[in-house]
Amino acid sequence: MKNYHHNNSGFVFAILETTFIYLWLFLKFLFQVILYSPLVATGYAITYFIAPLFDFHKLIFGLMLLFFTALVYCLVFFLKGMLIALKVNNHHYWWVLFVPLVVYTCGLPLFLGYTFFSGLFKDIPSFQIWGGICGLIIGVLSYRKFDFLTDISPQWVFSIYSKGFYIGLNWVDNPTDVTPDESKELW
Repeated sequence: MKNYHHNNSGFVFAILETTFIYLWLFLKFLFQVILYSPLVATGYAITYFIAPLFDFHKLIFGLMLLFFTALVYCLVFFLKGMLIALKVNNHHYWWVLFVPLVVYTCGLPLFLGYTFFSGLFKDIPSFQIWGGICGLIIGVLSYRKFDFLTDISPQWVFSIYSKGFYIGLNWVDNPTDVTPDESKELW
């Protein structure tokens, strides 16, 4: 009679691999929520102020939240298009759009990163410095997501971005012959 030895290491490895994949996806989703937190917060505020006017079901409230968040996302890329048109044509007031856009899109993620990591490192004597460094890294990553000084936009907002670009060209006396660029990314 043969004695079969079952090897459970493959099963355990598959469970660990699946767990790490789901953990990675969850952390990636959480990071995206942090990066888009200003847009989600603005969408929530708009939806929250509209909600008392109507009797909303929670599902409709969530759909309206998504709608207004997407609308704010479109507005950010419309303004980015105007900013790029002014910057490419050396109009010296491009920074008037640049500063509020960077503060709006990077300020809340930076603050959330600082608050989270300061609390995480609270047992370390220099926890505020480490929280500030981590918050700054998240702020820079948030800036890189929108990349306000590069002439590029995601596919689904490209038409809105290009409208902002061409409206920005109307503010310039002698516009250069530049067209907006579309990214390969959907988001």
